[in-house]
Formats: sequence, C-alpha cells, structure tokens
Amino acid sequence: MKLSETKGVYDLVVSLGCWCGPAIYTKEHHLRKNSFPFDWIQSPHLNMVNQLLKNKFKNYMEKDHMEEKNITAHFVHEGQVIYEEGGTTPARAHFVHDRLYQIDSVHDFPMIANQQWTDQYPAFKQKLNKRIQNFLTKLQTSKKTLFIRYEWEIAKYEDIIELQTTLSRIIRGPFNLIIIQQVNVPLERPLIDEEWPHEGICFVKIPVNHHYDKQIWNEILTDVSLRK
Repeated sequence: MKLSETKGVYDLVVSLGCWCGPAIYTKEHHLRKNSFPFDWIQSPHLNMVNQLLKNKFKNYMEKDHMEEKNITAHFVHEGQVIYEEGGTTPARAHFVHDRLYQIDSVHDFPMIANQQWTDQYPAFKQKLNKRIQNFLTKLQTSKKTLFIRYEWEIAKYEDIIELQTTLSRIIRGPFNLIIIQQVNVPLERPLIDEEWPHEGICFVKIPVNHHYDKQIWNEILTDVSLRK
C-alpha cells in the first residue's frame, strides 16, 4: 500500500506507540479527540503490543508487576506538559515499567513531595481503564480507522502481519495501518515509501533521530482528516 493510498477521511485515527510522537502529531493535525491506551507511553516491542491487543488489555499496568525505573520524565496531562508551580520548568514524573508487557508509563505519575508513585496508582488505573474502554468501544463503531505505529527497533515482517490480523479481530470496520520505521542508514529522502504489496499496510522509513521532524509528520498526515 502506498502512503498516498492512506489519505482520506476517517472516523478514527489511533496511535499504537511506540512513543508519544504519533499522539503528539495527530493532535497537532486535529486528528484526535481522545487519549487511548498507547498514548503517552513507551511500547518498544511490537510483539508485546500484539499480545496486549490479543488479551484485550488483560492485566495491563497492574500494580503487582510494575516497578519504577531510575529515569526521570516530564509530567504530561492529556498531551499538555505541566510546569512546576510559578515556573517554566516542566514538572517531573516517575518512570514506571510494566514487566508483563514491557511497556513504560512515562508521563502519568507526577513527582510530589512525600508521595510514592504507588500513592497515585488508583487514579492512574481509573484513567487508564477509561481509555481502554473508550478505545475498544470506538473500534466497534468506527466505519473507517487509521492506525499509526512508530518503530524504534527493526520491526519483524511477521509481527507487522500479526498486528494487522489482531486488529482485524477486534475492529468491525475497514482500516489502514501505517508503520513508520526509523533506520540507522543514509536515505535518499527524509521519508521513503516502501510501497508494500499488502493491502491495508503502508510501510515508510525515516532516518534515526528524525522522529521530531515536522516535515516528515506533515508528509504522513497531510490530506488525512476526521469525518465531521
């Protein structure tokens, strides 16, 4: 499928990770109205994303298999960076890892004096469950959906096909899938459309460390719109 064939009007545009970029730039292009389970997290392993979707998020981010990493992130609320009171420095957040699915919550647990991330867990889980339910419900009502997945690692062909197959089992309407693969090799252009022969799957390559390149995201998302 060519990138040009993904252009059009959709009822739903969904980020499938692996970082916040797809959520950030679909929001900038006015292609999202809600946050979903793969927004504002890191999900670097596509095979684990497939497993999570197959399981319909069973045991996702359960406290018993979560742990804090010695990494500091920024606190973000619905895509908006939150700043420390009275300042211009972004508020810090705990970096919390789900061992079961190898997924990181990066922006959900603000660092608050005399509190651990576990103190904030009930509110986080309530918010996450709402996102999951909203995601699954909208998949059942959308007449046409676009999924976007960014890959830090080199995605395996079989994992991409499995993703398409798994999505087809949990969604009613037709959908397209864009895979954005970063590569650590020189490219002739900032974005290479591989023109995959698979119906419904568009595979593009971009240079490593160009994930914030607005020109690339504009090329991917221009002429994509939400049905009014």
